[in-house]
Amino acid sequence: MNHSVALVVEKRFMKLLPYLFLMIPVSICLLYSQSEIDPEPKTSSNNYWSDGKAEIASYDLMQYRYGELRQGELVQVMVPEDFLIDKQVKNESDKRNHSARVLKRIEIRQFNTGIYQYNMSTSIFTPFDRDRHGKSIKLSASSQEWCGSTYAQFNKKGVNYKSILHSYFEKEADQNTRIKNALLEEEFFTLIRINPEDLPLGNMQLIPSQVVSRFLHLPLRAYSAVVSVGEYSGGDFNGTDLKYLGIEYPELQRNLTIVYKSSAPHIIHGWTDSYPSPFTGEMQSSKAILKTHIKEPYWKLNGVSDAEWRGTLGLDE
Repeated sequence: MNHSVALVVEKRFMKLLPYLFLMIPVSICLLYSQSEIDPEPKTSSNNYWSDGKAEIASYDLMQYRYGELRQGELVQVMVPEDFLIDKQVKNESDKRNHSARVLKRIEIRQFNTGIYQYNMSTSIFTPFDRDRHGKSIKLSASSQEWCGSTYAQFNKKGVNYKSILHSYFEKEADQNTRIKNALLEEEFFTLIRINPEDLPLGNMQLIPSQVVSRFLHLPLRAYSAVVSVGEYSGGDFNGTDLKYLGIEYPELQRNLTIVYKSSAPHIIHGWTDSYPSPFTGEMQSSKAILKTHIKEPYWKLNGVSDAEWRGTLGLDE
């Protein structure tokens, strides 16, 4: 490049220089906005969770209570949604502000104990992007039966959980505590569905299922547990290419086994939960076995005529 051409280029560059500086803040804003939005869910299930629908699965429930086996039904709902990290509620206002894409799991189990019925519900919210948002953000659980109601909630605060319990039992009553550096047992159900290759394994501190915690009146704390996975070869669940996730609590003499499809989208075929009866001391095993599942926007199926969907799921209409 000769001297005259270089002078022309330099002059043109100097004229453009102020505009280049004006563009820098815009670029920074664009980068910031994009960083506030989670990317598409990181899941081995590809687009399974990106179709705007929920998965509703129904299970036959065999629940031990008061030393006897009860027949019941269990519904599991899984659906992605945007969740506010600071308020820890569903994001209904601004998807770019302090929001995480989570897989929400709702479990409703119902069974009768003689004349009266148990209704138990749990909700957990697990981020798809665990590298960015860490473990499950929130868990809530409630139990209603003719004696009364209990309610528990766990909110993530850093690496810890702030927990509360409200119970009609005198020995439990109202509790507030902080549980340090532990995982929620319910999280393993959502992690299986997001990507079972990322399951935490080995020895760890776990907060037990809030269903079992209420049955056994466990304190709000974590217990030592051993988590493992393997090929399923038992006879309780039908299907091929099945794997299991096992959780053992030595202190509680409790074993939970979750059976799921090895291939995406890793449908959960059921689980067994074994521990000594608080009434007889004998080992008892409760079980949930998959009946069927559908993918539908259930929140739109709220008309009288939509009750036929319950028949599709094998539920009482």
